[in-house]
Amino acid sequence: MEEYKLEKSIWTQNDYEQMGWHDCPIYAMSFDDHVKFDLDYILKWNNPEVEGLPFTFWISPVTLTFENVSLFKVNFEVNFINGLEIAAISKRNLDDTIEWIIDTQEGVITIHATSYKQIIRRKPSFQFGQHISFEERGGISFSTIPDRDYEVSEEVLKKREEDFKDYEHLKSFKTSKIELEKLLAKRSLISTKQFLTEKRNLEEKITDLDIKLKETRFRVYSL
Repeated sequence: MEEYKLEKSIWTQNDYEQMGWHDCPIYAMSFDDHVKFDLDYILKWNNPEVEGLPFTFWISPVTLTFENVSLFKVNFEVNFINGLEIAAISKRNLDDTIEWIIDTQEGVITIHATSYKQIIRRKPSFQFGQHISFEERGGISFSTIPDRDYEVSEEVLKKREEDFKDYEHLKSFKTSKIELEKLLAKRSLISTKQFLTEKRNLEEKITDLDIKLKETRFRVYSL
């Protein structure tokens, strides 16, 4: 798999038009002279390789800091099962500052701040979901210094290998289902023997893969 090439580790309001925070989870907020958010930032959405497969993502843990804050207002109700997730961040220029509107799935955060910085704390990692594991992201953090020396642990690498193996099973499952649909569509164009043989082989393969997917995170996509 080709690695995601990170353009830079520090992003600011000058990069706003290139940025998007849709579906980025918020883990924590910090308040001092600035307002900081600990986020998982989705750098890239990868289209499904086969119809019916889920999107995959390149994600980094980041610290988003709004600077010179003159107003901070929240109006939301959090369902703690799902947490707090950004839908979009919009802005409006005021006389002496900028109004940033953080729309979340649970409500709205309004901030008046002159600028922001977003620090990519660790290099992007390939993920099958829209968040990073607690260990991979380094827990809760408001660090503004990129961790360029971070090395993935053996435990995380092992979990990734398991996920990739299960994902390949799901891809094969979906591909086989598509092949079976195509076979049924051309039933009248091939001999009965060929049709029954190919149909049996595909159905056996689908059943075997379905069993392998039962206790995995991808089970929902095989139903």
